[in-house]
Amino acid sequence: MVLAGAGAVLIAVAVSTTLLPAMMGFAGEWLCPKPGSRAARRERATQQPDHGGRRPSGERWGRAAVRRPMPTLLAVLVGLLAVAVRARDLQLALPDNGSAAVDGTRRKAYDVVSEKFGPSFNGPLLILADTSHTDDPGRVQPLSPRS
Repeated sequence: MVLAGAGAVLIAVAVSTTLLPAMMGFAGEWLCPKPGSRAARRERATQQPDHGGRRPSGERWGRAAVRRPMPTLLAVLVGLLAVAVRARDLQLALPDNGSAAVDGTRRKAYDVVSEKFGPSFNGPLLILADTSHTDDPGRVQPLSPRS
């Protein structure tokens, strides 16, 4: 699960650093501030960064994506589709032995238990706790037997 979460973050970062600049490239000059506005003066003041004569890698990457928006957009879409194809077979439930190989011992034991005790015996045990009547919902008191 951790690797899937890290992969999702990686994909989100890749999309934001490629797809967004490509979409901004399609907008072109519409995104530029009007001459003489406060935003234009602020942009002009910050346009002279000192990075030893080189632009930061993020800025170079963004400019490359804006320079060629269509290939960037297509590359991002192909990458997203390649990742999404694998999600087609994604199973989000916790696996049980019913999903094990049919000829394995775990699956045979699962089938025998289901046959002898019923199909719901192998199901997950769900517990519901009513914590609305306590000051500390983290501390659950056992139910007292009713007389």
